[in-house]
Amino acid sequence: MRSMISRFLRNEDGNIAIMSAAAMVPLMMLVIGAVNVGHQSDVRQKMQRAADAAVMSALQVDRMRWNERQKRANRFFRVNMNGVAGVHKLRGSLRRKISKDRLLFSYSARAEIDTLFGSSGSENGKQVFVTATAEISRKTGGRPRLVKTEKMQSRHRP
Repeated sequence: MRSMISRFLRNEDGNIAIMSAAAMVPLMMLVIGAVNVGHQSDVRQKMQRAADAAVMSALQVDRMRWNERQKRANRFFRVNMNGVAGVHKLRGSLRRKISKDRLLFSYSARAEIDTLFGSSGSENGKQVFVTATAEISRKTGGRPRLVKTEKMQSRHRP
């Protein structure tokens, strides 16, 4: 029995297989991480476009009640986010600020997205936040314009 163990320990055949197997785990983790970053970036871009469309849709119609504007903005946001894979718990809200010379609307949205390391229900889920702001002149009317798009953020769920 001793001779068999000593012969096994001296034998160098197959060492590369053990080293390759040990190196595969960190390499696979890097690949999965890169895929996660790409998916998060894609979701952020789609959410930003959807928030831009939502805020612009709320300003398109001149005479509309506030609750109708909110419903319209939320509908535009949801329609633009429809079919985006791995997105859960979409939430959006429309806010307004009225001054003497302009009407400013801001649409903020957030969502939880799945990662390959875990779903949004686990501790590894990510939240993505976006905000889009548009204005229209109260004096001259005219077309609404997108004035500010805040930097997109994401963070781990606490």
